Amino acid sequence: MSSSEHFGNYMLKGIVEISPMAEVPWDFNAPGWAYLFSFLFFCCSLVIFHFWTRWKTNAYRRVALRTLRELSRDEAIQLLPALLKSTAMISYGRESVAALYGDDWLSFLEATLPNSKSSQALGLGQQSGFNGSLGRLFIALSYQKLDSLAVSNYDAEQLLILAQCWISSHRRPVL
Repeated sequence: MSSSEHFGNYMLKGIVEISPMAEVPWDFNAPGWAYLFSFLFFCCSLVIFHFWTRWKTNAYRRVALRTLRELSRDEAIQLLPALLKSTAMISYGRESVAALYGDDWLSFLEATLPNSKSSQALGLGQQSGFNGSLGRLFIALSYQKLDSLAVSNYDAEQLLILAQCWISSHRRPVL
């Protein structure tokens, strides 16, 4: 017997060391992975479908805003009453919007803005929203040419800003 056989703890004699485990495979063979991937695919599909339908339903807003951007300021202001009316008819339906005019039309536009303070945030101040002097100018533009009205550059710009604010942020009816 060699001296190394008697070396160490005698109680551990004959114990075999445990061999290390094999590496964990990453091949996704368990059925739970298929369920998880199916669930994630379904959730991603729902999110994509939601954003796609929202993008499609807001196409009329993008068309109206693009129309305002492509026209000169005077042309855009002259077209503004018809553009807002057609945009509202697309969103709220012809039956509920087509017959509105005057103060009823202005009240409708003001009521469908998400927050009246949004016009104040744009810097409209005392002329906030469609119920102020900008609303009177908007109604006058419905019946008269821009050349016959005495419209300042400031009022024209504020009216365009208010119209863009309404087009981009009006509330659609809940169906």
